[in-house]
Amino acid sequence: MQDSNELSTKLVEVLRRIDFDERYYSFYEKIRNRTTPSGLSKLDWEKAISETSLVFRYNSKERFFAAEKQFGPCTIVFNIGFRHDEVELALGVRTPNGWAGGPFTVLANSIGLSRDPNFSPMPPYPTLPFSNAEQLREIIRFAMTLYGDAERAVVSSKLCKQQK
Repeated sequence: MQDSNELSTKLVEVLRRIDFDERYYSFYEKIRNRTTPSGLSKLDWEKAISETSLVFRYNSKERFFAAEKQFGPCTIVFNIGFRHDEVELALGVRTPNGWAGGPFTVLANSIGLSRDPNFSPMPPYPTLPFSNAEQLREIIRFAMTLYGDAERAVVSSKLCKQQK
């Protein structure tokens, strides 16, 4: 079995090829000034994610929605969490050789550092704020696009190939 650091390094390399970090931070910069409380509830969050092509289940203990897709020996996990009026996204990959992944913010930061050791965005781990239902849907559309590109990149990479 490979160690998790090796799998994490490979995941960073795969996501770097789709400019995961640059796309995440660019989107955050576009929406960062949203500060008005949305007043949206769990029902509003459920409605927004129900418009996606994935089937999510709610983890009430951890308070996030999770979707998993199986690709041969590989499982890709996509989580969407809500904290007040912010969205936190996470991506995970389970393979026969272990697990790699984490919050989009951590992945984006790791990828940025792999490009440039002096990379230091502010804030380093930004979640995505929303002030109303339309802004929430915009975030979910962005998340689904970035997740879809990441899924295709991971599935076509050696990460999801059975190791001998």
